[in-house]
Amino acid sequence: MKHIALFIDTRAVGGIESHVLNLAVSLKRQGLSPRVLLWSDYQGGAHPMVRALIENQVSVVDLAGSLQALRQQLCDVSLVHTHGYKASLLTRLTNLSVGTPHVTTFHAGERCRGRLALYDWVDRFSARMSQGRIAVSQAIADRVAAGCRVINNFVSPSQQPAPVASQAKRVAFVGRLVEAKAPQRVVELARAMPELDFMIFGDGPLRAEIEQSRPSNLSLMGEQDMQVFWPQIDLLIMPSLREGLPMAALEAMSYGIPVCATPVGGLSHLVQDRHNGLSLQGEELDPWVEQLQWWAHSDYQTRSKLADNARNTIVEQYSPRAVLPEVLSVYQTAMAAR
Repeated sequence: MKHIALFIDTRAVGGIESHVLNLAVSLKRQGLSPRVLLWSDYQGGAHPMVRALIENQVSVVDLAGSLQALRQQLCDVSLVHTHGYKASLLTRLTNLSVGTPHVTTFHAGERCRGRLALYDWVDRFSARMSQGRIAVSQAIADRVAAGCRVINNFVSPSQQPAPVASQAKRVAFVGRLVEAKAPQRVVELARAMPELDFMIFGDGPLRAEIEQSRPSNLSLMGEQDMQVFWPQIDLLIMPSLREGLPMAALEAMSYGIPVCATPVGGLSHLVQDRHNGLSLQGEELDPWVEQLQWWAHSDYQTRSKLADNARNTIVEQYSPRAVLPEVLSVYQTAMAAR
């Protein structure tokens, strides 16, 4: 098992893209030869994931939307690992005549609507056609019509943790502005806590609504390279209704930034209340405000301990050292099944 293809269809920057980048770099460091297949390079090499892959000397192949190009790649690798429903479905179709061992990871914790819901259903229903199946949370695995191995997302811990501020005030939301992520709750919290500074990073269909209703202590930052902004954040808030295991939470904690989140999907195992972050229980706003007030009014030593525990959680459970052996085990099993 040397040549491994990671296949993704991507137009934006999100958790799946971060996962593929981390996985590709980690495989290369293991002495393997990963290549990342793009169904189409929509941004002409300008996509942040593509730039980062090239900087890390990982091969990137633009398939230009061609099934023939995909077939040629499948014939040239030992195993293909797909991410996202489109890459998975295209591989299962093309692989009928090739037979390359195929592993697919199911990432999405949010429910799709319309045509996307149909594609998502077909992806989950045809999962048996993949020799290996990974889900990033048990809730996601339960929705797949075949057995999945639950394996954590992972990130490489930052070499430069974010500094713990003497007076913590900066609270950030990072993610798609969609109903499942509940960014409207951030607006409500910002309005209830004018003494804190809130930032929303990301874009999506709810942006216009948030723009119109946001208080003065809430800034809309759009899509940004979070590696630049993590050191400027004291707390990450994730009031999600549904989740898998969001990469933003792992990235924040790798910098020593505690996560304040609802206990949904993989967040229920990742965030331990007042140990490495804060848990947002129930739907009433007042208990949520109390949690943020406890954090904001905590002394420097308490917040430093939260930061240390957050970072240690990543090192011990969500780093390449902890997770990559499980992924490689799935690869070996998939190849043996062929």
